[in-house]
Amino acid sequence: MNKNTAFVSSDEEIIYIGNENTVREISTSGKVLRTVRIINRRMDETSFSPSDGSEEFIISYKNGVFGKGKIHSSDCKLKSTELKEDGAVKKAVFCFEPYRIHSFDVFVKVIFEARDSDPVIRKYVTISSSAPKKLFIDYIDLEYFVLGADIKMRFSRPDMEKAYLSQFQSALGQPIYINGMYFGCEFPTTDNNIVDNTAHIRYFAGKALKELSNGNEIYISHPTIGGAARSFDMEVVRADFLEYIKGIAKPIYLRTQYNSWYDHMLDITSENIRDSFFEIEKGLSSAGVPPLNSYVVDDGWVDYDKDFWCFNDKFPNELYESSALSKKFSSEFGLWLGPRGGYNLKTDKFGRRMERSGKGGYNRQSRDVCVADHRYTKNVLEFFLDCMEKFDINYWKLDGFLLKSCKNRHHGHPVGGKHGMYCFTDCWENWTDIFEKMHLLREKEGKDLWINQTSYCNASPWHLMYSESFWMQNSGDIGFIDKTTSGEKLCGSDIDRMLTYRDSKYFDFHRKRQYQFPLSNMYNHEPIYGNTAKIHMTDEEFRKYMYMISTRGTAFWELYYSFNLFTPDMWLINADVLSFIRENFSILRNSKLIGESPDTGSVYGYSAWENANGIVSVRNPANKKQSFSFILDRIIGVVEGAENMTCVTVLPYTEKPDERKYSYGDTVSVDLEPHEIRIFKFTNENTAPLKLTEAKFIDEKTVEFRFNSHIAVKMSTFTLGGVALKKELRANYSDVRVYLPAEGENLQKLDIDIDVKDIYGNVLSEKVPVTYFKNGCIPISYGVSGRGDFALRLTLSAVPTDGMILLGGKDMSIFVANGKLVFDVKGIKAKSDTIIAGKDNVKVYALRERNGMIKLYIDGKLDCSGYDVRNAGADIAAGEIKCGASVKNIEIFNRAFSFDEVKD
Repeated sequence: MNKNTAFVSSDEEIIYIGNENTVREISTSGKVLRTVRIINRRMDETSFSPSDGSEEFIISYKNGVFGKGKIHSSDCKLKSTELKEDGAVKKAVFCFEPYRIHSFDVFVKVIFEARDSDPVIRKYVTISSSAPKKLFIDYIDLEYFVLGADIKMRFSRPDMEKAYLSQFQSALGQPIYINGMYFGCEFPTTDNNIVDNTAHIRYFAGKALKELSNGNEIYISHPTIGGAARSFDMEVVRADFLEYIKGIAKPIYLRTQYNSWYDHMLDITSENIRDSFFEIEKGLSSAGVPPLNSYVVDDGWVDYDKDFWCFNDKFPNELYESSALSKKFSSEFGLWLGPRGGYNLKTDKFGRRMERSGKGGYNRQSRDVCVADHRYTKNVLEFFLDCMEKFDINYWKLDGFLLKSCKNRHHGHPVGGKHGMYCFTDCWENWTDIFEKMHLLREKEGKDLWINQTSYCNASPWHLMYSESFWMQNSGDIGFIDKTTSGEKLCGSDIDRMLTYRDSKYFDFHRKRQYQFPLSNMYNHEPIYGNTAKIHMTDEEFRKYMYMISTRGTAFWELYYSFNLFTPDMWLINADVLSFIRENFSILRNSKLIGESPDTGSVYGYSAWENANGIVSVRNPANKKQSFSFILDRIIGVVEGAENMTCVTVLPYTEKPDERKYSYGDTVSVDLEPHEIRIFKFTNENTAPLKLTEAKFIDEKTVEFRFNSHIAVKMSTFTLGGVALKKELRANYSDVRVYLPAEGENLQKLDIDIDVKDIYGNVLSEKVPVTYFKNGCIPISYGVSGRGDFALRLTLSAVPTDGMILLGGKDMSIFVANGKLVFDVKGIKAKSDTIIAGKDNVKVYALRERNGMIKLYIDGKLDCSGYDVRNAGADIAAGEIKCGASVKNIEIFNRAFSFDEVKD
C-alpha cells in the first residue's frame, strides 16, 4: 500500500482502497460484501471495525407490487468485483446478483472511490430494476455501522430544539465522528446519526426508482465520505472535518457590501436607494475603503399584489438604474429575494395567487409560497437567470425556504415520509440544482456569484457545496439581552446588549446544538447601524462593536448602515476595522469559540490561528469586574511547537507590544472591567515595515500624515526646524495630524522631520517635504504626483472623436476614443458611457479617491470609474501637464471631490 497516493489492491478475499489518510478494508468472503475495518493512518493506524449486523446498504421500499420490505447488503450475493485505476482515481466496484422480489429484479452496485490528494474515500450505491416505475423507495441507508467495544470516541448531532424548522429537520446533514474519523454524505439533507450503538447515513427518497433516477436507467446515490483526523479530541476532529469541507465548498473570500434593509426596510424607492448608494460610497471611499463587492437592494421592490415575482411602481425602471450606479462605483449589484414570498402581511395571499395562476403553489402548512412546487422552481429559476442577465447580479440574498413540508400532492413533489422528509429532500434536490445553474451562468460569462442562503434551512456544512454563506438559523435579525439566564442584570449600552445576544446565539449554534459548521461561512446579519434598528452608538462604542464582531471570523460582511448616523470618525473607524480584517482574514477565518456563553454573564471570546499567528478576543458581558485565562494550545487553534511569539493589544489602543514572549502551552490571564473587550494579536514573524503613504496640507496650519499601520503617537515625534509640533492621532489610528505654529503661505515648501513608531515596534525616520497649496489648488506647472487623492477640473470644447485631451507625465492621461472620454492613471482606466465628441463647454471632473478608485464626472454627473487592487493608489511620478486644444480651462486640486461637491 503506497501511503502517499490513492491506491486499490486485493489480497485473496480482502480489498484495500485508500489514500494517505484513510484505508477501507473490505471482505468479499462467501460472496458477501462487508467492511472489515476502516483505518485512520493519521494516528498510528488507529481503526474501528463495524460489528456484526453492519450493512453496506439498506434499501427500504414500500407500496405497489413490491409490497413493503428492505434489501440488506448481507442478503445480496456478490456477482463480480472489479478494481479500476484511472490516473489519480482508484475504484473498487462491487456488483451484486439480481435481488428478486416477487417476479421483479433489483440490481445493486457499491462503488468505493479514492483520489490522490483527496482526504476522504467516497462511496456510491447504484440501483436499477426490471420494474423501475413500480419500485417505490422509502429511504436508503448508504452506511449502516453497528458500533462495538473498540469504539473509544463517537459523536453525532444531539437532539435539539427546533430552529424555525422542526427538531428533526433542524438536525439534518451533520457529520458522524467515530474513533477520530468523520463520516457523512455530500448532500445536505441526509439523516446522519448514531442511535443505540448504530450509525446510519440515511437518504429519504419518497419516489419510484424511475423518478428518483430522473428517468435514467440507473439511480446513482450522492456519495458518502469517510476521512481521518489527527486526534480523538473533538475540537481537532472538527477542525480536520472542516478542512475537508473547505476543500469541497464554493470558494470564499472576504466580501464587503452595503445592504438597504436597516436603512429603509420595505420603504425603499428608486430615489432613496440612489441617495443611500451615493452617500455610503462617499463615506467609504473618502476613508480609504476599497470599492465594495456589491450594493444590495433588499426587500421592498416586489409587487406582492401580483401572482409572481415582479417590480412594484416604486421601481418604474426596475433595477437598471441601481445596477448601473453600482458599476459607476467600480462595484457590482446584488438583490434580495425571499423564495417563500417574503415576510409581510401579503405573503399568504401572494402564495395563494401563485397557486391560482399555475405559476407556483401555496403551502397550507406554513401559509406561504410552496418552495418545493416544481412549477415554482422552474419559474423562479427563469426569473433568477433573467435578472442576472438584465442587472448583472453578482450576489443573491435568498431569504426563506421550506419552513414546513408541504402536503399538497399536486405540486410535483412527493409527500409523506418520516417527518415529512419526502418533500424536504425533493425540495433541496431542486434548489441545489438551481444554485448550480445560477453559478454556471455566471461562470460562462467569466463572472463570480455569491449566494447567501438564509432562513428556514438546515445548517448542514454540505450546503456550502452550493452556496457561499449561510444564515445562523437560530437567531433573529437583531436582538438584545439585558439579563443573564439566571436573572442577573447585565446593563451596558446598546452594543453590549446586541453583542451578548448574537454571541449567545453563536454559543447555542456551535456548543449546544454542536453544528459542525465553519464560522467563516456564517452570515450573522451584522454589522448593523441603521435607522430602523433604533440603536445609538458613540464612536468608541462603534469601534468596540466592529472589532469584536470581526473576530467571529466570517468572510461575509454585509454593511447594514445608514449614512446619516455616521460621524466623520465612524467612517475612519469602519475603514480601520475593515482593513484589519483584510490583512488578517487568513487567520480570522479559522475562528472558534472560547469561554462560556455571554448570556450566563461569563467571559468569552473567539480564537483564530494560522500556524503561530493568532488573534484572540475576550469580552466581559457583565456589569462587574471579571478575570479570564486561556491556554495557547491546539484546543484554541495554536499550532504545536509555536514559540517566541510577541503579543500586541489591538483593542484597546496600546503603544507597544507586550514585553513577554509566548510559546505553545503558555497561559494568558486577563482582568476585565465591566463590558470591557480586549483583542490580542500574536505572531512570531516580522510585521510589515512601517511606511508613509501620503503627507499633505489639509488646511493652512495642518499637515496630515497617513501610514500603513497603527501609530504609537506618544512615542513618535514630528519636528520643524528642530521644534516639536503638536500632533493628534486620528480615529483610524494610522493618520496623524500635525499642527504648525503659523499659517503656511501659498506654495510654501516645508521639510518636516518625522521619527515615528508603530504599535509593533517598527520605526520610520525621514525628512518629509510638504507644500502648501491655498484652497488645495495646485498650479499646473506642479502637476500631479504621489500616492494620494486628487482632482482635475476641466472645461472642454470642440471635443474630437479620437485624440489626446491631457498628458500628465508618463503616469496619467485623458483622451477620447470613439467619442468617449477615457481617464488613465497608472494603467487603471475609467471609460465614459457618455459620448462627448463634438460637444462644447463640457464640464469634467477627473479624480482619484483615497481608496485608489478613479472617477469621471461629466456635466455634474458621475459617469464611470475604474479600480484595480494591484495598482490602486500607486505612486504617480511628477510630470508636466500638457493640454490639448479642447481644454479651455483646467484646475488641479490636492484632494478628491465627493459627488455633492461636483458642479455642472
